[in-house]
Amino acid sequence: MSALWTKARGAARSERLLLEAGDPDGAVNRAYYAMFGAARAALSTVRSTLAHSKKHSTIVRRFDRHLVAERGFDRALGRGFLNRQRHARWVADYADASAEPAQAQVVVADMERLLAAVEPLVTAAAGRKRRVPKLRTPVAHQDAAHG
Repeated sequence: MSALWTKARGAARSERLLLEAGDPDGAVNRAYYAMFGAARAALSTVRSTLAHSKKHSTIVRRFDRHLVAERGFDRALGRGFLNRQRHARWVADYADASAEPAQAQVVVADMERLLAAVEPLVTAAAGRKRRVPKLRTPVAHQDAAHG
């Protein structure tokens, strides 16, 4: 598995612990980063350089273009979906009021949906990378002097 996918799964595990501990803001934050990491992992299956950017909006735009528009990934999980998740994370991190547990549950359900959709892409890509190419057996050349 890719390091990006591993990181996304780790954020998802943290989200569950935070939600169980009664920290909906922390759960929303980690759920967002699980989705962001999953989007990056999915982009890396297309081309590794697509998964790297200083701006979250660039990753969202690339995900929408390279996976949704060009490769038929579920439109419901495209730019609008990811921007809603980013907004939910912003509210959880910076707003005066805390996220309600019910709101956090919605974000968590969205996270699970996105991770479930991305997992086959990442798993298939990992399988392709693990395959060892067949090596050609060199044809033995007989040297006339030794032959």
